Amino acid sequence: MNKFLIIDDDAAVRKHLIRLFQHGILEVQIEVASSASEGIEKLKDSNFDVVFIDYRMPVCDGFELLVQAQTILVDKPSNIVIMLESPDKALRAECLKAGAIEVIDKHDINCSGLLEIVKSVGARQHVLARRNDDNVVPITVAKDSLTQILSRTEFEASIRTTIGLENQRNAAIILVNINNFRSINELFGTEVGDRILQTLAKRLSIFSKDMVSFARVGGDEFAILIDGYENFHFLKKVSDQVLQIINNPIHLREQQIQVSACIGISSYPNDSVNENELYKFAFIALYRAKQLGRNKICLFKHEMQEKVLRRHQIEQAIKQTLKRGSFRMVYQPIYDGKNGALSGAEALIRWPDETPAYFPDEFIPVAEMSGTIAEIGKFVMCTSLSQLALWRKTINPNLSMNVNVSPKQLIDKTFPNFVKQALTKYDLPANSLTLELTETALMDGSENIAEVILELKSIGCNIALDDFGTGFSSISHLLNFPIDIVKIDKSVIPACDNEYKQHAVTKGLVMMLKELGSVIVVEGIETEYQHNIISSLDINKVQGYFYNMPCAPLMFETAFAKQQSETKQVFGAS
Repeated sequence: MNKFLIIDDDAAVRKHLIRLFQHGILEVQIEVASSASEGIEKLKDSNFDVVFIDYRMPVCDGFELLVQAQTILVDKPSNIVIMLESPDKALRAECLKAGAIEVIDKHDINCSGLLEIVKSVGARQHVLARRNDDNVVPITVAKDSLTQILSRTEFEASIRTTIGLENQRNAAIILVNINNFRSINELFGTEVGDRILQTLAKRLSIFSKDMVSFARVGGDEFAILIDGYENFHFLKKVSDQVLQIINNPIHLREQQIQVSACIGISSYPNDSVNENELYKFAFIALYRAKQLGRNKICLFKHEMQEKVLRRHQIEQAIKQTLKRGSFRMVYQPIYDGKNGALSGAEALIRWPDETPAYFPDEFIPVAEMSGTIAEIGKFVMCTSLSQLALWRKTINPNLSMNVNVSPKQLIDKTFPNFVKQALTKYDLPANSLTLELTETALMDGSENIAEVILELKSIGCNIALDDFGTGFSSISHLLNFPIDIVKIDKSVIPACDNEYKQHAVTKGLVMMLKELGSVIVVEGIETEYQHNIISSLDINKVQGYFYNMPCAPLMFETAFAKQQSETKQVFGAS
C-alpha cells in the first residue's frame, strides 16, 4: 500500500489532494500535517513513499523543510514533491537541485499527474530494491543528448557505486557552473550556447585520468567525480585545471567567446557518506563560490548550509515585501561644504518595521544574487523621485536627489530609458538626479556598462563615483568614465591628529580631484574634528551623522528649518 504525507497549512488544499488520491489511486494511506514542525515529527516517526510539501508556509517554508527532510531521510529514498503557486523556471530548478523529485503547480493538480508521480517513484524504488538484492549497481551509459557525456541520473548512480565499494577511502564531487550562461544565450543565440556546451564537454572529458565520471547535470552545469584523491590540495589543483580549460577562448562563427565558471566541491567521507547529501553539499559550495565572483572555487563547510537557508529566507521575504510595497525609504541630507545650505539628499532603502528585520548590507547582496535587485531599484527610483518632486515645491526648488545604482542595473540596456521616463513622469530636470555608482561595478569591464553610463550621462543625469578610496579604487575610472562627482569614503577621513597617513591621503585625494575638475563630496563625517578638517580643505559637499542621520520623509520635512539653522551655525554661515 502506498503511504503519502501531505504537509500544507491550507486545509482546503489538503482535502482536495486526499480526494484526488482516493479517486485515482487504489490502496493508499494518507497522513497530513498542517505545519512544518508537525511534518518533521511525522517524517521522524514513519516511512512514506512520497512526501508532498507546500512551498509557501509560515515560519518554515517549503525549501527549508526540503533541506531538513533530506537530513532526516538520509538513509531512505527521499521522494519529495514540492507544490508551488505558478512555479517559475528558476524556483523549480532550485528545488530540484536541492533534492526534490518533482515540482508541481498546486492549482493544476489532477489524478493523471499524481498517478505519473506515483509510477515514477514506484519504478525508482524497484530499481533500488534490485540493486540492494543483487549487491551490485550496474551503470548503464545514458548519454546527455546534447553533449554525449553522462546524464545526471547516471552520474548519481556512479556516485552510489563509488562510495559503495569496499575499502573506499575517499571521493569528491566537483560541481561546475558556467557563469552568466543565460546572457550568452541572449547575446549570441541558443545555437551558439549549445556549441559552447559541446566544446566545453569535449575539452573537459579528456583532460584528467583521475575522473571516475563526468556528466552534464543541468542546463549550464557539469559534474566530475574523483575517486581516491590524496588531499584537498589535489582537489584544488584539479579544479584550477578545470577553470583554466573553461577560460580558454572558444572560437565560433568568427567570434572569440570568453567563458568563466565557478566550482563547488564536496567530499566523501569528510562531508557525508550519503550520495544525496554529497551532491546537495557540492551545490551549496557552488552557490557560495558564485557569491564570491567569477572563477572561484569553494570547498563545502557545514556552516554553509545554515547560510543557504538564511539566504533563502531573506530572498522569500524580499519577494513578499516587494509584493506588499512595504519597503521604507529614508533620506540623508547633503549640505554645501562652504555655507551649509541644504543641496540635496541621498535616498536609502530600509526594511519595513517588522520581525524578522534585515539590514541593507544583508538583504541587498541577496537581492543582487536572486535578481530581485532590478525591482528594488525601480521602487527606490520612483519613490525617491516622487519625494524629490514634492520637496522641490515645498523646501527648495533646486534640491537634488542621489540614488544608488546596482551593478545589475548598469548591464540592463533598458535602464536609461526607465530613468528618462521616471524623470518625465515626475516633471523633474535630469540634472536634479545624481546616480551613485560603486567602483566594484565599474571594475566589471563590460562594454554594456560603459554604454549605459554614457547614455545616462547624455540624458543629463549627474554620475557620482561612490566609496572612493576604499581599496577598490582605480584612478582610471575617473579617466575612462564620465564621472561628475566623487564621494570620498569615510574610511579615508582622519579621526584624530595622530592619524598622519589618513591626513596625507585625504589632502592628496582632494588635490588630485580638484585638478581633475571633479565635484568632491565627503561622506560619513561623524565628529566635529572631522568637520573642521574637511572644512579646511574647501570641499564642495558633505554628509554624515555629524549633521543629520538618515530620516523618514515626514521627519525630514518637519525638522528642516531647525536643521538648516543649526547646520549653518556649524559652518559659520550667517
